[in-house]
Amino acid sequence: MNAKTNIVAIVGLEHFNKRVWDAVRADLDAHAAVRNFTEFDVDQKSPELAHAIEDADCLFVSMINFKEQADWLRERVAHSKAKTVFAYESMPEVMSLNHVGEYVISGKGGMPEPLKKIVRLLVNGRDEDTLYGYTKLMKMMQTMMKFMPEKARDFKNWMQVNIYWNQPVQQNVTSMFKLVLREYFSSRVEVPAVVEVPTMGVYHPGAADFFRDIKAYRDWQKKLQGGKTGRGAKSAKQPAKPKAALLFFRKHLMQERSYIDDAIHALEADGLDVLPLFVSGIEGHVVVREWLMKEGIDVLISMIGFALVGGPAGSTKAGQHKAAAEEILRSLNVPYIVAQPLYVQDFKSWAENGVGPMQSAALYALPEMDGAIDPVVLGAINDGKFATVPDRLSRLSHLARRWAELRHTPNREKKIALVVYDYPPGLGKKGTAALLDVPRSLLNMLWRLQSEGYDVGAVPESAEQLMQMLDEATDVQKSQYNVRGGRPGVKVTAQEYAAWTTLRERERIEE
Repeated sequence: MNAKTNIVAIVGLEHFNKRVWDAVRADLDAHAAVRNFTEFDVDQKSPELAHAIEDADCLFVSMINFKEQADWLRERVAHSKAKTVFAYESMPEVMSLNHVGEYVISGKGGMPEPLKKIVRLLVNGRDEDTLYGYTKLMKMMQTMMKFMPEKARDFKNWMQVNIYWNQPVQQNVTSMFKLVLREYFSSRVEVPAVVEVPTMGVYHPGAADFFRDIKAYRDWQKKLQGGKTGRGAKSAKQPAKPKAALLFFRKHLMQERSYIDDAIHALEADGLDVLPLFVSGIEGHVVVREWLMKEGIDVLISMIGFALVGGPAGSTKAGQHKAAAEEILRSLNVPYIVAQPLYVQDFKSWAENGVGPMQSAALYALPEMDGAIDPVVLGAINDGKFATVPDRLSRLSHLARRWAELRHTPNREKKIALVVYDYPPGLGKKGTAALLDVPRSLLNMLWRLQSEGYDVGAVPESAEQLMQMLDEATDVQKSQYNVRGGRPGVKVTAQEYAAWTTLRERERIEE
């Protein structure tokens, strides 16, 4: 009996799907020993991973997108006995590790030049759509590959493995490795055809299948409710629900969707009309640009994080497509919220360390560059699966509903607070900032708000007068009016103070 083939998979952002990899291992047990690692193991320079790479017969790498990780991985692979290396969706330094029979990616790695030219034609030269065009090409290649000559066999196999990997159900991951075993390790295995999954579409936990577009989803809703949906559902007794578009990963939908279902149910329970849209990640901006512009949504919620253009695959070049993202979001003109479970942390890590650096980049830093607001952590990983926290779901639904409602509130009824710096207090620091004229800026803001219909009260005539009003309004002893005018400072008696606070609170305040 031949020894099993050693397959080592190193895949970023895969901490959540233990169930999938367990099933893959079980399915291939007669032919291969499959071990899977994550980018965390690369970060930690894991001795176990280093040893596994050295002994591997086949290496599979995806979503390794940090320079330090790439450098360490290249050094380990240089000492590996692996016969084949498949690499996808990674830095050029990692892509250049590809070695599939006679097929290698030369130079600095990345997408082969002939593919780049075809991709640019598919997306009409739009640079921000390059990665999206690549997924369209993969779809076309499924038909074209049967016409490829025998001498292109290794390139064809590299493409076919990628096609399996980009259809992220467990059956396809198993079939992908079966193809490798048959083609490069002489294993007598049957390789099933690819199970097709739409690249982007609409999902609802109450439906039996996915919807390929929003119209099909709305038609299903109408049949379910026996009438109209969305803004068309308005009646004298039932006002239109605010519309919230929800973006999430197709891979998570296929492999571990519990947090997606939880978020949809929470938003609907809070009175929102939810459009739940799945994308592979790299075409989030495409679904916004081509599907949502005409839907009249009130709030956009992304559970993908990262940058809107490029997603995880574009995150190493922050700001590269900033202009494209700005144009799309400006045209959409709705609040843009990011909410995610922690993709690479469990609850223990979250409780002890807070949100880690890698997750912070995806949840806070990169989306903020696009203009995202109010980030919400929905949960974390529990035993290799996503789990949500009820109060975090409530926070998301509350924020989404309130932002959506605010869009339809007249400006005169909106309440806005402007907070200025005053530390250390009493030392002339109020309303200061390095190299900025804060009083004049505040006055300009008040004039602008007033011109757009906001109730800002009596606007002072000069920045100096504004600062005098601010100074008096924030000094309870001197206060005769505040910036809005007319209301004196609030005084609290010792008895009221005692009634409003506990002993422990008073001790903390007095300390």
